[in-house]
Amino acid sequence: MFETKFNEIINLFGNRFITVKCANNQKITWPKGFGVYLVWENKPNEAKRLIYIGMTGKFIRSKGNISANNGRFSSRKVRWTPYYFSEDSSATAFNEFRYGPKYSNSNTQRINKLEQGAYANSIAYDFLELNFFIFQPNPKDNFSYSPSSLESTLLTAYLLSNNDLPPANNEL
Repeated sequence: MFETKFNEIINLFGNRFITVKCANNQKITWPKGFGVYLVWENKPNEAKRLIYIGMTGKFIRSKGNISANNGRFSSRKVRWTPYYFSEDSSATAFNEFRYGPKYSNSNTQRINKLEQGAYANSIAYDFLELNFFIFQPNPKDNFSYSPSSLESTLLTAYLLSNNDLPPANNEL
C-alpha cells in the first residue's frame, strides 16, 4: 500500500519530486522551497529502508491573505530532535544522519548533539538518500495537498502497510 501511494504521488508531482543522494565528504545540497521530505537508508546489496517522513513550511493567513510561511528544506539541517543532520566537523561523528535522541529534554539534547552517544542511531551520508516533494507558494498549484496533508497521507500509508511508523518518526 505504501509503495503504491508513494509512486502515485511521485507521478502527480512530476518534476517537483527530486532525489538527493549524499556523499560522506559533502554536505547535503538542499533544494529551494518547502514541502515534504523522506529520508532513506540505502546500503548496497540491501533493501532501501525508509527512516523518516517530515515536512517543512505551511500556509498561513497574514493580513487577510494566504501565503506560504518561511519554512524551508534548508532549515531541517539545524534541527537536533528527533533527528540531526550532523555536518559540523567539530562533532565526534559528522556527515551522518542521526536519530533517536538520548535526552528527553530538548535543550539538553541541543547542548549535547555533537557527542558520539547523543543519538541511538546514525547513518553515514554515503548511505543516505533524500526525496523532496516541492510545493508552490500558491495553494491551488499543489495537487489538492498541503505539506501537512501530504506528510499525513504518506505516514498513514506507511502505518497501514507496516503496522508501524518509520523509525525516526514518533507520531502521526
